[in-house]
Amino acid sequence: GKLFRTPPVKFVAQWIWDRDMSHLLISGVTGSGKSTSAGYIAARLMLEGKSLAYYTMPDLLAQWRNARRSDRLDADSALLHRLCRCNDITIIDEVIGKAPVSESGQELLFRILEAVNNGEATARIWLMGNFYTGSIANTFADPERKRKAAQSKKENKNT
Repeated sequence: GKLFRTPPVKFVAQWIWDRDMSHLLISGVTGSGKSTSAGYIAARLMLEGKSLAYYTMPDLLAQWRNARRSDRLDADSALLHRLCRCNDITIIDEVIGKAPVSESGQELLFRILEAVNNGEATARIWLMGNFYTGSIANTFADPERKRKAAQSKKENKNT
């Protein structure tokens, strides 16, 4: 009875810890303990000397917009490098929220997921949000178009 009256964050944190903290998609309704669970694990990892980075999706999107508008040609790649390679774990909270993700934000998420999928991400990526049936499809309305755009951009930088 009591377990489900309050968010079972210590249980969730232990469950994640026991599974070797690989790349994760943590879903739950607001107030279910996603961020608190990640906080428990982050504190434990920092005691062991691990490096972590925590971002909320709105803050990360602001950084992405700034990188895209920067005079530095590689500013967006530098941000992706920082997200995917400079820490042991990168936590991105509020990935699926109340507001739709912009096309630019969709590209950022796709590039992060692509780095995870192809092994370029040495950091373990934890995405947290209120994922629900259809939320990912709504975020990535046309994933093939995003994949082709990201590949084209990558090829242009290599030439």
